[in-house]
Amino acid sequence: DALYSPGGADMAFPSPRSWEMASRLLKAGDPADHKRLVAACVGAANAQRYFTYMKVHARVNVKAILVDGQMPDFREAAQAEPSFVYGAVFAVAGALRTGFPLGDRELPRIVQFLTLPGLDPEYVFLFLRHIRANEALFARLRALPAFRELAGRLMGLQLALYR
Repeated sequence: DALYSPGGADMAFPSPRSWEMASRLLKAGDPADHKRLVAACVGAANAQRYFTYMKVHARVNVKAILVDGQMPDFREAAQAEPSFVYGAVFAVAGALRTGFPLGDRELPRIVQFLTLPGLDPEYVFLFLRHIRANEALFARLRALPAFRELAGRLMGLQLALYR
């Protein structure tokens, strides 16, 4: 969301170009300077939001979820926090979008993750929109009966919203 939103006392503001520069500096810079470098690129408030998100993101073990089947409990206090749910959804989706190696045996874990109690439908829609870029994975998912059932429930929900 933090694009083209100059404001406040910061001289720096977020744009695609400034986020790209922040990314380059994170890769090349000293970790002790990361917060200062990102703030110089996108502003202090956006840098703070970024590092807060990354802190939450680091609590998500994608391999444990997808390979080992150790699912978070989105009803448990610390994991029910919206920032953690959002971080978990995007950590797993991001890994899958960029080619996380997932065998046929582990593929149903995606559906298991998406149907966890406490994971609201809007997060499921965000997840699916994010992984849609990985067409091969999406085709494999569509072959799963449990995924087709989930998709049907989501379509029913979406249709009910527009009646």
